[in-house]
Amino acid sequence: MVVFRFRAVIILVAAVMLVGFLSASDAHAEKKYHVSQDFQVEPTVGGYWIFHNDVDAYLAYGLTFDYYFNEFWGLEVEALALEFFMNSELDSGQKNFFRTYETIPTSIVSVLAPASAGYTNAQRSLLTEYITALNSSAMPVPKRDEQISGYNFTIGPRFNFFPTEMGGLFLAMGVGAAFTDQEVPYSGQTSFFSFKTEIGQDLRITDHFSFLIRMGYRHLGGFDSKQLGGVGGSVGLGYTF
Repeated sequence: MVVFRFRAVIILVAAVMLVGFLSASDAHAEKKYHVSQDFQVEPTVGGYWIFHNDVDAYLAYGLTFDYYFNEFWGLEVEALALEFFMNSELDSGQKNFFRTYETIPTSIVSVLAPASAGYTNAQRSLLTEYITALNSSAMPVPKRDEQISGYNFTIGPRFNFFPTEMGGLFLAMGVGAAFTDQEVPYSGQTSFFSFKTEIGQDLRITDHFSFLIRMGYRHLGGFDSKQLGGVGGSVGLGYTF
């Protein structure tokens, strides 16, 4: 799955570069940085370190689209694939009540059995059935090496500070949603509220191509102990037309 998605990103980058080369006839025309009605597509890849005990980081890669109302203001839409990296230091002794396969561990059951000697066979049978049912309903935990993937979509404004013909510094913000194929992290949730705040540098290479680097904060989930908030950055190759 990861290899397939990386190949898809490589194909998208190649397609963007091909369009740029086919537009070489006007490559030397003077063009101001991101004028009104410019459209920019940017294949991007980055990583974010998460402030959470269960998740170390996640890889984010995909496409960012910008439409510019003028040289300062634009609208940014983002579609990213996510690959999560779980905390490799977690083991069965560190998992809390909600992260074990057995709600009542076998070691405790072995202590409860002798203690039930004063009960009738029917009562002991009922206790055994209760423990079995309780354990079978416990939420299983992804293994440490199990891959957890997802998608993230955001939309929001972009503001370019002091734009020049060589590029400029910009601020990008966005809100949206994220969806995962498994619970992350062990919360029973596969859909999350999402927002981002990034500051970046758009460095113009040619009349159509630019190199972009971004750094900022991203957030998945609510505002509680299950939230996934972290800092990181990304790089991308933008094509403007």
